[in-house]
Amino acid sequence: IASMLVIFAASVFSIFIYGSYEAVVVILIEFFVFWLLYSHKSLSVVVFALIPLGIFIVGYPLLARAFGLPSINEVIKAILPLNAPEASSRAEVIKGSINMLLDGNFSGIGSGTHAFELAFQEYSNVISAGATAPGSFWLQLICWSGIGGAISFIISIISLILKGMATLFTTDKKHIRGDILALICGICGSLLLGIVNCIWSDPRMMYLFWVCVALLAGYIKDNTDTDNKKSHELYDESFTKDIKIKFNKNY
Repeated sequence: IASMLVIFAASVFSIFIYGSYEAVVVILIEFFVFWLLYSHKSLSVVVFALIPLGIFIVGYPLLARAFGLPSINEVIKAILPLNAPEASSRAEVIKGSINMLLDGNFSGIGSGTHAFELAFQEYSNVISAGATAPGSFWLQLICWSGIGGAISFIISIISLILKGMATLFTTDKKHIRGDILALICGICGSLLLGIVNCIWSDPRMMYLFWVCVALLAGYIKDNTDTDNKKSHELYDESFTKDIKIKFNKNY
């Protein structure tokens, strides 16, 4: 547990220094969900840890008035400074991408930055000119593969996550529960971050995402094969016992 907390703190600190505040929020959510689902003991820890945190958040306005502390809004602005030009540019890119899709490009324009740049030129303005990606992974997915490709991807990922959750709660291999849960949180966290970021614009991010998908699929298959093997063994054992009983009776 201590090593897990150290790794988590180091990850949050490094991403915060890098300036990706959205990624910090996603990691916090991932860690909370992981800790919540890991075991009933961790669930109790989370619940009891949230009680004093909730009391502090509710009572902070009173403490701020009494001791002259900054308000919650000032604290949030200090921790997460908003870059207005960057936020405005991203909003304009998303707006232009949506207009491009609504203009009839529902079948996709193909993958890659060059295809998007060429198609987006007619829908860009001064702020969004030169954009190489739609500003959101989900828009990027629709732009690349169209509505049909996006629906196929969503169905596949939902099916994989549901099977992963079923494996998580049914497997008797306790040593792999953490691995399965971490992979599920990683996949869901990437897709959550994709709401405000084009996570597949960086090939390294795309590679890591599909590595997590492949590892999770491997764990699911391994657990399924183990269950099938056990069921066959139980069937063979019971079948052998029945034959012995019948043979002894006849004899």
